[in-house]
Amino acid sequence: MTNSFTISINPLAEFINATPARKLRIIKEQKFPSKFIVSRYRIARNNMVSSIRNQFSETDIISGLERLNGIKPKSDFQTNDVKNSIEALRAFLKLQFPNDFKTIKCEFSKPEAKGFILEGVNIIVSPDIILRGNKNGKPFVGGIKFHISKSKKINEATGKYVAHGIKLFLKKTELKSDEIILPEYCLCVDVFGERVIQSPKKDDEFTIGLSEACEEIKRLWPTA
Repeated sequence: MTNSFTISINPLAEFINATPARKLRIIKEQKFPSKFIVSRYRIARNNMVSSIRNQFSETDIISGLERLNGIKPKSDFQTNDVKNSIEALRAFLKLQFPNDFKTIKCEFSKPEAKGFILEGVNIIVSPDIILRGNKNGKPFVGGIKFHISKSKKINEATGKYVAHGIKLFLKKTELKSDEIILPEYCLCVDVFGERVIQSPKKDDEFTIGLSEACEEIKRLWPTA
């Protein structure tokens, strides 16, 4: 992807219902990303992924908690990251995934691509997990993306756009000829918000919403 318009799926989803001033800030943040990027919640995220891969094993979460508790922070940043990562893992245990999600047999992988192009805009999705399985005799593919932020939880509408973005990503980059995409397994997981949001089954309006947002982003891009 080489287009000049690039935005991550979460801020794109937020953009749709944002105020005009906030829309410009979102574009500016995406247009001029910070050169100093810190990796937050790395241990927590890795252990959440491991837990799901191992049929929601609590052992993986406990292992993460033990590792975090054993860290001796060397900075204020690390102190806060360890504290918040412990809270994130505890919040993960409260999440309610789809009813049959914990029992269905899946294969898991990481995506090779990071995003896709919609209306000339590069949308970075980077799911944490790609899952494949067989349901009712049909091979399917799904994807999971964690949102881990204490200060910025995701509302239901925004989460649905993120989850639908995962579905579009799978359709454009991962879907095999014999597979179907199950929207109930395209999940935006807001860890601190303690909500698991599925891609809507009737999704035409969400595709239109993302497409219109991309067109608006291209119009506003030069002014941000």
